[in-house]
Amino acid sequence: MSDLEKLVSEALRAAPVRRAPRSLEQRIWREIARRAALPWWRHSFPRWPRLAQAGLALTCGTIIWAVSWAAASPLSGAWLRPALTLLDAARDLDASLMGAVPLDWLYGATAAAALLYVALFGLGAAAYRTLYLQPTVTLDHE
Repeated sequence: MSDLEKLVSEALRAAPVRRAPRSLEQRIWREIARRAALPWWRHSFPRWPRLAQAGLALTCGTIIWAVSWAAASPLSGAWLRPALTLLDAARDLDASLMGAVPLDWLYGATAAAALLYVALFGLGAAAYRTLYLQPTVTLDHE
């Protein structure tokens, strides 16, 4: 342990134990009760019942098997060819556009899109705070 860690550790041990404000304690207990009352499918996967876990694993395995079988099937070429042709056309279009548009413009457009995306989330957060969050006034100073 470094000297700074020892100093901070000693300072924290010497500090008096303080009780959380009653309003905070009540909110924490309410949240714990709310989470405990959630249905099983709203919890994380390890807390699901074993039968539901097995069902999801079986479903995912079946989907993986079906996709693998369809890709390896001799019939897959018939429906896969148009998709590959479309993919080739998109790749050719991308190559021609990349040659025609200056790289600085692409960087600028990417930066502008990122800025607009961040602005959208900022405005959404501001609107949510303004419209839905009501300030709580507590006179309890414990």
